[in-house]
Amino acid sequence: MALIESGQDAKIFNMEKNVSPSLKFSLLLIGLALGALIGNILEEATALDNEVAYFSMILLFGGLGLLVYYFVGKKHAKEKVGN
Repeated sequence: MALIESGQDAKIFNMEKNVSPSLKFSLLLIGLALGALIGNILEEATALDNEVAYFSMILLFGGLGLLVYYFVGKKHAKEKVGN
């Protein structure tokens, strides 16, 4: 109702469709690969257990990849609405 009252349309909710879904999966896979790499480095350089080093870094970097996708999509949606 607030969108109708302000004269805007619901295009702001279609951010996912404006950005290629392959970008999401590529950023996620890059994040997972970086997490595995950093996990290996942490396992060798510190006293962390094997499982802790790998799982924490894979989850952290996978989440960071999805966060980057969110901000890229948000920026792309702003540019589309602005045009």
